Amino acid sequence: MIDNNLAERLLRGIAVTRKNYPFVGSDAGGERAAVIYTIAETAKLNGLAPEAYIAAVLGHLAAGHPITHIADLLPWNLRPNPKPVVMG
Repeated sequence: MIDNNLAERLLRGIAVTRKNYPFVGSDAGGERAAVIYTIAETAKLNGLAPEAYIAAVLGHLAAGHPITHIADLLPWNLRPNPKPVVMG
């Protein structure tokens, strides 16, 4: 039997945040929110924590990652480093 349970489960997180949509402010804000949701879900599908993945990508970009190597930052190519342990 063919069903769409996987698709419905993946969209459940978006449906839960539905009340926040009026606060995106504009069409451009909605498009940005859609991009972030897409990045987060793609990270999840690749076995990554979305917050850690996005933080790692932003860290690489802030450190001057070359635009010619942007494919290195895709979720299936980038593995975020675990947070460093701080010795007290």
